[in-house]
Amino acid sequence: MQSLHRMGSYYGIKFLEDETKYRQQYEKETTRFIDEWGVCERLSKVRRILSDKFDTSLGEDDMEDLERSFEKIKYWKSPGDKP
Repeated sequence: MQSLHRMGSYYGIKFLEDETKYRQQYEKETTRFIDEWGVCERLSKVRRILSDKFDTSLGEDDMEDLERSFEKIKYWKSPGDKP
């Protein structure tokens, strides 16, 4: 999270100069960082660690406690998905 924050701050300043010029560079650098540093795998590990602390039995709403806790968080959807 700290690295992504630093990247955002660095490019945020660059965007003030010329967002069009730096937008593609920012997107490329962010993607490279996520891929090369295994961010998705690390986040998956964090989720497993968190999951161990929650009750995994399904409630009346067909959700586990962890799912219920994150219910209001907005997640990425593909461009074809409905809101």
